[in-house]
Amino acid sequence: HCRHCLIPNDDEKCAPPSYREPPKYPKKAINKRQTGWVHSLVYYDENGDVTGIKVIDSRPKGIFEKNTYEALLKWKFQADGQGGMCKQVLDFSL
Repeated sequence: HCRHCLIPNDDEKCAPPSYREPPKYPKKAINKRQTGWVHSLVYYDENGDVTGIKVIDSRPKGIFEKNTYEALLKWKFQADGQGGMCKQVLDFSL
């Protein structure tokens, strides 16, 4: 399963998500029983639509980033007419 953890950014208001698409667990990682996490910055516009994602760090590298990116693109935020950014950690564990 994958656990979602929003970390509010100290510099800006982080709107809560109104919709979260859970990332798919990569088949290779399941077969190898790998766990890990991806730390990202998620940018959203005044409508709450995700406009950009930047991966800050991940462990192990190259395993969970693609699925994290694809899921986060589908998220929606309760933006209340203002765009912003949230720090996001997705934790992958079996």
